[in-house]
Amino acid sequence: MDEVRKVIFKKPNVNGFGWGKLIRRGKETGEGIVVTVTKKLPRELLSEKDMIPRNIDGVATDVIEVGEITLLSENENSAFPVDRTQKYRPVPLGVSVGNIDITAGTSGFLVEKDDNPMMVSNNHVFACVNKCEIGSLIVQPGTYDAGGEYPENRIGTLYDYVPIKTVSCPYSNAIVKVLNFLAKIIGSKFRFQYKPVDFSKDRIPKNTVDCALCLLDSWDIATPKPLEVDAKCYEGLASVNVGDEVIKTGRTTGVTKGIIRATDYECRVAMNKDMTEFAYFVDQLLIEPLPPFEKFSAPGDSGSSVGAFIDDKLYLIGLLFAGSEKYTVVNKISNVFEALHLDPNSLIKRSY
Repeated sequence: MDEVRKVIFKKPNVNGFGWGKLIRRGKETGEGIVVTVTKKLPRELLSEKDMIPRNIDGVATDVIEVGEITLLSENENSAFPVDRTQKYRPVPLGVSVGNIDITAGTSGFLVEKDDNPMMVSNNHVFACVNKCEIGSLIVQPGTYDAGGEYPENRIGTLYDYVPIKTVSCPYSNAIVKVLNFLAKIIGSKFRFQYKPVDFSKDRIPKNTVDCALCLLDSWDIATPKPLEVDAKCYEGLASVNVGDEVIKTGRTTGVTKGIIRATDYECRVAMNKDMTEFAYFVDQLLIEPLPPFEKFSAPGDSGSSVGAFIDDKLYLIGLLFAGSEKYTVVNKISNVFEALHLDPNSLIKRSY
């Protein structure tokens, strides 16, 4: 895949690629390399050197437009009948949570570690992208949803997180921020963007997960029940393939269904609004919403657990952390458990 990255990231608008189904004129034509771009342009508007090759090393390619991929913790208000931004006790999976220093994300799933109950969500939900101290407060609902009224709303403390390796240029970042500030003052909607990194290079630091652990204050403060999903808990861990149907429950968009559009997906993810800091993630899942859903996720759904029904039982397959207007990027659950040093049998499956 490194050879593919070196080829495609030299092309304009590319932000990721993975292994998925190839679709030509609305029909599946097999599987191959799915390349994602922020904006898909007609071939006649591209020079030969800027086009994605129709095949790379003999493997066919397909190009889909996904928009810019960003973290999903900047929030939208939920427009669904069940208010997932309110206070819940016990806390189910799929509602507003977060460190007191962020806006809000979503409660992911529960595990037992070191003989204690813990909740898993994203690093950027529980640890503010490596910025929060171990022991800092986690609240439910998150501060954006009036969760700042701790200690009444505290549910635990930050126990551990996997650091996210980012890339940026501080000098260029400062220039972009100043220019965008001036643009805002004069009323312009245009925003400068700076992409300081050539993602085709080998030196790019790679991430596989965006995850963290909250040490819960008690065993009965949370429940393993995914809110509004027809299952009492996750039965275990599972892997998925291209075309498999998946389901998630999240703070902003509630319960949604999608299909795996690509596996072994890798992409750059914008870590801030100014588009001056990025992280590169590998070995991810790319999810496309299934009709009638227009979105699989939206801002505020970061940290949602993603599952799949197998023989009528719900299994955990991933941890949601990023996406665009239509597509969602999810950590593979095996990578999350490995990175957090969790036993596969540590899932909490019953309420206390």
